[in-house]
Amino acid sequence: MSYQEKLKTAYTYAGGHKKKIALVVFCVMLSFSLYQRYFAKKDTAVAIASTRVQVTKAKYDDKFVSGLDTTTSLRAVSDVIIKSKVDTYVKKIYLQKGETFRQGDLLLELDHASQTAQVAAAKAQISMNQAAAESAQYTLKNAAHDQARYDILIAKGYTTRQEVESKRTNASTAQADYNKAVSNIAYSEAQLNAAEASLQDYYFTAPFDGVVLDDYNMSISSKVAPETSVLRIADIATIKAAINIPEQQLQNIKDGMEATITCDSLPGKEFIGKIRNINAFVDTDTHTVQADIYIDNTAYDYVLKPGMFARIFVVEKEEHKALTIPSEAISKDNTIKVVRDNKVTIVKVTPGLSYNKKTAITGDIQAGDVVIVSGGNTLKEGDSVTYDEGANMS
Repeated sequence: MSYQEKLKTAYTYAGGHKKKIALVVFCVMLSFSLYQRYFAKKDTAVAIASTRVQVTKAKYDDKFVSGLDTTTSLRAVSDVIIKSKVDTYVKKIYLQKGETFRQGDLLLELDHASQTAQVAAAKAQISMNQAAAESAQYTLKNAAHDQARYDILIAKGYTTRQEVESKRTNASTAQADYNKAVSNIAYSEAQLNAAEASLQDYYFTAPFDGVVLDDYNMSISSKVAPETSVLRIADIATIKAAINIPEQQLQNIKDGMEATITCDSLPGKEFIGKIRNINAFVDTDTHTVQADIYIDNTAYDYVLKPGMFARIFVVEKEEHKALTIPSEAISKDNTIKVVRDNKVTIVKVTPGLSYNKKTAITGDIQAGDVVIVSGGNTLKEGDSVTYDEGANMS
């Protein structure tokens, strides 16, 4: 083979390898491009994906308080069970269970026909005795007049001593008869008083303003005997709520402090009571101290009833114009996560008073700042987040 032919063959061979090299390079570049388009960008997208969280806005409360928050049941200051003293039947029922009454109202009446007859008989006897006393008084007056006249006659010698003694005896007898008649009046009056007093045992009159707690299912003609319970009534002019004060809060709660009372059965209404009767000792089992709260129910038109479930709040501390956030937004290290430009900023705060799941705070935060409440436990400074505008932002 000539030199020219060998050279041509070498160029041809080299050209073929160049094409192969070029093809390999092209394939590598294509693969890299596809990787960049479908894999590298996807990984980047995952890396920069935002976390959806629940948020709220920090806001000012004009008056923020903390204190004792507890529940109890309302009770009446006076709770009385009325029992029958007599053996008879129910004649009339004026009020039933749950109904309210005022002092002096008639609650229940028992059959009192026999006792009423005794009262009428005692009155009739008084009338008879009074008539007898009037007759005896007239007789006494005449006898006394005769005695005086005969005393004069005997002094002048116009009558005998026997006649005088007879007149004096008549006067003494008339006096005795009159005294007996007067005594009979007093006796019959005493009998009347006793009969009328006994008659009162058949009527049950309210001794105070209150409510019927139990009527023991009494009905007309129900049989009652001595010591039978006929009514249970309670004085609701003043309502009492017994509470237990935790030992650690005792130093902030004093006798005479006001308490706010709310009842689920009376939505939208608040009642004010005062703390009284704080016990002088701590219960070693519960580490609490018992106290009573008294509420003037007359000021609220007797709307509170014994047995109502009540929520009690006693203010211990108070702050004005406090910046507050939900208590759950504050981490154990007293930091919160604030969203600024859709990124997490971790802010150190100083917690203040806490009440009703909210806490007052101070620090690098202002009213209106968006604070993460939940869903951000694993987030770090600078992480991207998203949230729904208007959700939990009140």
